[in-house]
This record gives sequence, structure tokens and C-alpha cells, in this order.
Amino acid sequence: MSTPENEERVLAQKRNQAPPLHPFRQRVTLKSVTNNRKEDRSASGLVLAREQKQALIDQHRTHPTDTGSPEVQIALLSERIGQLTEHFKTHQKDHGSRRGLLMLVSKRRRLLDYLKQYDSERYKTVVHKLGLRK
Repeated sequence: MSTPENEERVLAQKRNQAPPLHPFRQRVTLKSVTNNRKEDRSASGLVLAREQKQALIDQHRTHPTDTGSPEVQIALLSERIGQLTEHFKTHQKDHGSRRGLLMLVSKRRRLLDYLKQYDSERYKTVVHKLGLRK
């Protein structure tokens, strides 16, 4: 016996289209809510502001076009670590950010180890300039 639903399915298969769903199982398209997360983060201080980052780069660069030397990277990481440390004074249970902090600390440690191995003088100046322990 052919019902209207079966006829619709047969016609849809002939047209290579997906058959209509049961009325209670209709496809729903959700509108994505996008609020510029970069703006939200910079407003809350979770990401270094552009001017602050540029000031750090200018302060620690080794030559006029330097943006990626170990000294600059260590300085940027140290600033970010300091901000996250302040963040945890009020948000003790933010474990996702705590994981990020640990990764930043590890990355800074690796950069410091690299600098110490290949140029101990630069290592000493960076540690002294940033006020790091070792």
C-alpha cells in the first residue's frame, strides 16, 4: 500500500535528494554566535596587547629587524606567564589556562636551555634583564 510518505521518499530517491524527515526529526540549523574572541581576550588581558608586545620586542631585540630571537621569545613568554600568574590569583579553578601556563613555562625553559648551551653570555644577560631565577 502506498502512503504519501512513501511516495515522497520514492520521488526524492529518483531526484537523488535526501528524503524528508519525520516531522519530529526535522533538521535544525543553528545560527553560530560569533563574538570576536580576539577582542574579548585582549579586553580582558588574556593576550598581550599589540603595543605592549611591540614595546617588549623593541626592548629585547638584537638588531633592528629582530622579532624572533630567543631573547625576544623569552621576554614575550615571561610577560605572558606573569599575566597568567596574576589571573590565577582570582581564578584558582581555571585548569585549562593552568595547562597553558605550564606549556608556556616549559617552552621558556627550553629556549633558556638552548641559549645557555650555545651562548652563555646572552643567557646571563637575558636572565638578569628579565629577573629570572637561574
